[in-house]
Amino acid sequence: MTVAANLPHLVETLASAHKGFTGLVYPKVGRVVGGKRHGDDLIHALLVTGFRYINLVNVSLTQAKAMTDADKQAIADRGLMGWERVWKKSAKLAQLQEWCRENGLDDSGKKADLVARLDAEIPGGMRQVPVTREIVDAAVEAVIADLQRTIDGDTKPTTADVFEPLLDKDGNKVRGARVYKGSTDPDAKLAAPVGTIYLQGLMIGQKVLTPAANGPVPRSKSAPLQVAKRVVRAQLKVGRYTSFKLAPADEEGTVNWLLNAGGVAACKAQDDEVEVDTTVLEGLV
Repeated sequence: MTVAANLPHLVETLASAHKGFTGLVYPKVGRVVGGKRHGDDLIHALLVTGFRYINLVNVSLTQAKAMTDADKQAIADRGLMGWERVWKKSAKLAQLQEWCRENGLDDSGKKADLVARLDAEIPGGMRQVPVTREIVDAAVEAVIADLQRTIDGDTKPTTADVFEPLLDKDGNKVRGARVYKGSTDPDAKLAAPVGTIYLQGLMIGQKVLTPAANGPVPRSKSAPLQVAKRVVRAQLKVGRYTSFKLAPADEEGTVNWLLNAGGVAACKAQDDEVEVDTTVLEGLV
């Protein structure tokens, strides 16, 4: 399967960006919530590709282990909130009664009565709870464990068999890019059009050129530990690692993204006033 033949200019552009800048003007996919798509901003992203991911993980592990009590307390002081499930409609009567008592509610009556009381007090069974310092401490340890498992090779990619390397005209692998070839299971749903190139790199700058018409994606109701883990990870270099899907051209030969590499990418980013933070590259390239 030679996907590269369909987009020779793209392949050579990515190849020329080896250990350098890659600029991408790209419409984010966003997500449909309540029948409307949110978060589909048009962005200008500046990436650095060509480094080894395991180096990024190693540096990030060192960062996580070096987090001080002050660093952790600063996260706890941000007033972050998570969600916890207090009750669920599918539970048996005895469990619903217990939940009613725990929340100071009358526990008499039929299941429908208990559900009605609980739903009036805690709609949908979920309530917000603060991200405490204890949760932040647990999140740091969880992130450290996740990074260590990656270094030890204990994590197994679940999608490795649906990708193949992107090759340049000389048959060399283009680091930081891979090609989606689809699943060998004929009944499997395609994650993207076959031939889509996935570009992966370290985000060093981004600017929203056109905001999403319906605003950002609403925050999901994540557990407090997950909220804290996301914040901790965002403070590490690995938190800048990202991936973009560059779909093949349509029947008319057009694509919905614009790619530049090297000096051109840097100049275009400057033209669009993309704020760049190169300190994230220290120790990687």
